Amino acid sequence: YRTGDLARYRAAGVIEYAGRIDHQVKIRGFRIELGEIEARLQAHPTVREVIVLAVDGQLAAYLVPAEPDQDQQSLRETLKTELRAHLPDYMVPTHFIVLDEMPLTANGKLDRKALPAPDASQLQAAYIAPQGELEQQLAAIWADVLKVEQVGRSDNFFELGGHSLLATQVISRIRQQLDVELSLRDLFEARDLAAFAQAAGNGHGNAAPRFIKADRSQPLGLSYAQQRQWFLWQLDPESTAYIIPAALRLSGSLDIAALEHSFSALIARHETLRTTFRQQGEQAVQIIHAPRALTLMVESVPAGQPLEACVQQEMQRPFDLEKGPLLRVRLLNLAADEHVLILTQHHIVSDGWSMPIMVDELVRLYEGYSQGREVVLTALDMQYADYALWQRNWMDAGEQARQLDYWKQQLGEQQPILELPADHPRPVVQSHAGARLA
Repeated sequence: YRTGDLARYRAAGVIEYAGRIDHQVKIRGFRIELGEIEARLQAHPTVREVIVLAVDGQLAAYLVPAEPDQDQQSLRETLKTELRAHLPDYMVPTHFIVLDEMPLTANGKLDRKALPAPDASQLQAAYIAPQGELEQQLAAIWADVLKVEQVGRSDNFFELGGHSLLATQVISRIRQQLDVELSLRDLFEARDLAAFAQAAGNGHGNAAPRFIKADRSQPLGLSYAQQRQWFLWQLDPESTAYIIPAALRLSGSLDIAALEHSFSALIARHETLRTTFRQQGEQAVQIIHAPRALTLMVESVPAGQPLEACVQQEMQRPFDLEKGPLLRVRLLNLAADEHVLILTQHHIVSDGWSMPIMVDELVRLYEGYSQGREVVLTALDMQYADYALWQRNWMDAGEQARQLDYWKQQLGEQQPILELPADHPRPVVQSHAGARLA
C-alpha cells in the first residue's frame, strides 16, 4: 500500500526521505507546508505536541498544551497572535483543537482517524458590529453571498463558509455596487472584515462601464470567450472537444407534455439556447432567434447496446454553430417508468456553471407543469448578449491594453513549449484526440 511518504533516489542508490505527501496542501489557492506551521507552534512554550492538518478546506491545529490546566480560549488567541506575527494570514489555522494527549495506534503512530472533527461553534466570537459605511456595505455583500444573517468586523470570510467561487461573486458585487476594483488575493489575505475593508478603502476606482441592454436591432457581437470558440470551430467544425453533456435518470411516471412545455419555457427564457453564429464581413455576430416549441421524440435503447454507449454517441455528434440548435435533447425509454434524458450543449452558449442552473430550472418548471401549476422564475434583467456588449466596451476603453501589458511583463515574449515524454511527435495542429493514463 502507499505510505504517503516522499523520497528520492540519490546517485549512490540510497533512498533519501523527503517528508510526507500530506504535509503540503493547497488552501484558498495557496500552497502551504504544514510542517512550517507545526514548527512555529512547537517552538512556543505553551505547546507540548502539535500536528496541523487540512480538514474540509480549512487548517486545523491539534495540540497538547504544556500545562494541562491552561485556559483553552486564551491559549487559542495566544497561538493565533504568535502565528500572525510570523506567517501570512492564510497559514494561520482556522481551528485550534486542544487535546489531553495525541491518539496513537497500536504501533505507536498518530491515529489520525481518532482525531476529533473541528467544532465550528468554537469560531463564534462575540459579535462586533461593522464600523463605518464601507464596512457595513461589505458586511451586507458577504452576508448575502454566504447566506448568513449577519457578519461582524472580526469575522473571516472563509471561516463563514466562503470558497473561491463565492469569493469571485463578492469581488464582482463590490465592483458593481461600490465601484471599487479589488483582486481575489485581497480577499484571500484579509484576516477579517475589518482588514478587507481597509484593502477596499485602498482599492482603485472601477473603470468598467455599467451594464446596458444591447440593441437587438443591430448585429450583436461576441464575447471574447465566444470569439475563441467560434475561431476553434472554424478550424475544425467536426470537433467534439467543446461539447458539454448532462444525463438525467428519470424514474416514475413521466409527463412528456409537461417536459416539452418545460423545455419550451427554458428556451424562451434564455436567449443563448436559441442563438446561432455567423461571419458578417470581418465581424462574427450572434443571431438570437424567436422562441420555439420543443418536441421530444421518445427513443428506445437498441437491444444489447449499453446505456453509456448511447450517451457517448450523443457526445460525439458535432454541432453546427451556424445552423443550430446548440442545445440537443434526447429522451431514452428504458422501461414504462424509467427514462434517461440526455442534454448536450456547445461550449459557445454554455459552461460548467450554466448547465447545473439550467437543469435546476428545468426541474422546477417540470414539477409545476406536471401538477398543472404555472411556474414563475425570477426575471432575468440581462442576457448573455448584454454581457458580451459590456465586456467589449470595457476592453475597448483601455482594459484590454492594460491586461495585455500586464501579461507581457509576467510571461515575457518567448514562451517555452511543454515537453512531455510521448510515443510520437506532437502534431502541428491539435486534434484533441487523447486518452487518460492512471
